[in-house]
Amino acid sequence: LAVIDQKGVWNKSETDQIGVLNLAKVDQVGRFNKAEVDQLGGGNQAYIDQDGKRNDASAMQVGLLNKSYTTQEGDDNTSFTVQAVEGNMSDVYQFGNKNEALVAQAGFENDSKIVQLGFGNKAGTAQLGMKNTSDVYQQGWSNISLVAQDGMGNDANVYQLGLGNGAATAQLGLGNTSFINQDGT
Repeated sequence: LAVIDQKGVWNKSETDQIGVLNLAKVDQVGRFNKAEVDQLGGGNQAYIDQDGKRNDASAMQVGLLNKSYTTQEGDDNTSFTVQAVEGNMSDVYQFGNKNEALVAQAGFENDSKIVQLGFGNKAGTAQLGMKNTSDVYQQGWSNISLVAQDGMGNDANVYQLGLGNGAATAQLGLGNTSFINQDGT
């Protein structure tokens, strides 16, 4: 099932679904927004909500029961989410302009959340394995966060406030926990 709601001009949405009980829901308000959803498998859900101009969001899901939520409010934001295997969850919230987010999940029940408020923030999260969690919060300008997790039950938390902060987290194995808090200009 695909549900597309568009208000404005020159918005574009593409959906490809192969399998059973997949859901794609796209809401676009504004101009020149682009959304793409590709689903292969069963019970996958992808939600994309865009309000503004020239936002670009893509979600690719392969497997079972994966969920992806993307919200973009502002202009020129980009988000790409890819999920493979089963039960992965991704949330991307972008409020502002020119923010970039990338999420890649392969495995079982991994959970990623990225919140970007401001201008020119960049975040990338890669999760491989099972039950890994990542929470990235960026508020300000030109902050960069990279998170890579390979294993089971790892937990990464990144909080960036201000201008030009950079953080990188790599977790390999079982049950690792990381907290990064940056507040600067």
